Amino acid sequence: MGEKKIAEQFTGRDLVDHCTSTLNIRPTMLAALLNVTERTLANWNECPYNGDYPVKFERLRTFDRILSRAEAKRIDYKIFLNLLNEPIPGDEDERTLLHYIVDEPTNPLLNAAADSVIELFK
Repeated sequence: MGEKKIAEQFTGRDLVDHCTSTLNIRPTMLAALLNVTERTLANWNECPYNGDYPVKFERLRTFDRILSRAEAKRIDYKIFLNLLNEPIPGDEDERTLLHYIVDEPTNPLLNAAADSVIELFK
């Protein structure tokens, strides 16, 4: 089964479960990191990974993608929580990954920025 078919089967609940279990945090903290309420996070449980979902849901998708990138580089979950607040190298305003996840989760440069910050923590 292709990656696209697998992604189509995931819901917001899967993403929340992956993020909270990998980082050893509660949904309350994940909601705080994503700058949403716990109720919003709960409402995302049935949102499909691909397809029709609320705009803010992209924050969770982006957070999960960056977490997966860090996992692939064997970044410990405690370190990952720190790297979220590390200024992105070369960013004039010294914004962090967390800033982009919350304010600009669809920014096309976010993947490159995430890789750059992850490399700093390897």
